[in-house]
Amino acid sequence: MWTRQVKMEYIRNCSEKYSLHDCKIKEFEIKEDKLIMKFDALFWLHGDETDNRPFEIEFPEVDFDDCSIYIFDRWLYRGKFKGQAMSLKKFIKKYKSYELEILDEGYFGYDKSYFCQYNRKGKAPVNLIIKIWNKGDMIYRFN
Repeated sequence: MWTRQVKMEYIRNCSEKYSLHDCKIKEFEIKEDKLIMKFDALFWLHGDETDNRPFEIEFPEVDFDDCSIYIFDRWLYRGKFKGQAMSLKKFIKKYKSYELEILDEGYFGYDKSYFCQYNRKGKAPVNLIIKIWNKGDMIYRFN
């Protein structure tokens, strides 16, 4: 098992092989203009070694006025749907217990988007989109 501490900044053409697919967001933390997303584990291929352990992503220089959550009433593959939009800060304040499983991710300049399954206790899961706007690099920290 690969045990050294890692601080990896997101580089668009990075040779490391990892994906956030199936990672579960356990917590959001806001510190001044930084957003920290805490995850259960990331599967990462590093050379000939693999690793799977908790990690977090720090987004420096976040513009929270342009960060949103879109919660839908069901899974979004076909047909009509309903939903609600709210600021990321409002979501963090309103929902204290949640599990968001990332299904897909996209990086478009300063925008980062995550398409998630929102696992709700006692209810069917629904889809959710997280939109984050930041100017800084994404910093991955593995525990």
